[in-house]
Amino acid sequence: MSEAAFVPVVFLTGARAVGKSTIGYALFTRLNRTVAKSAYMDLAQLGFCRPVPADDPQHHRLKATVLAAGWRTFRDAGARHLVVTGVIGAQHDFDRYRWALGPVPVMVVRLDADPPALAERVALRARGAGPAIPGDELRGLGVSEQQAVIEQALRQVSAVAADLVLDTTALTVAEATSALFDQIAARASRTASSSSAIPRQPPL
Repeated sequence: MSEAAFVPVVFLTGARAVGKSTIGYALFTRLNRTVAKSAYMDLAQLGFCRPVPADDPQHHRLKATVLAAGWRTFRDAGARHLVVTGVIGAQHDFDRYRWALGPVPVMVVRLDADPPALAERVALRARGAGPAIPGDELRGLGVSEQQAVIEQALRQVSAVAADLVLDTTALTVAEATSALFDQIAARASRTASSSSAIPRQPPL
């Protein structure tokens, strides 16, 4: 596939434990192997700084700054594509990242899963299954705490407008990655929706 057939930045969001990091990293490796030199950034790994500010408990301001600097550095090193993964709880939080990335086409993809599948994935993470993730706040959670995570995730699932939604409920990682790759490529030449437009003013 030619480099021009794929959008420069893919931003994967969705509920906690839905599979963003795993699928996002798999998408990155496929892009890097078959399209052009690419980069990957997981927002959860960009904000390890404590204590957090009271008015930004998820450290979105810090993460957006690091994301922008990282993308500039990757581009200088020859990267032509970037896959970003992370939980975004509100549109205004996403706007901060979109502003930081600047005038580059961005496709926003939301990964979904039905409640039983999401509950199973949260439980697996709580038991320590899957890839080890530094700072994983799900590891070791009890049943009641897992339920609270699921309820919060379901409330936030549609918080950010998306260009593409992929239901991962019945898909393996390989299947989800292939479906995502094909659908993004098919849509890459279309006009970006308002979800990926740069905010007119910088978020406060």
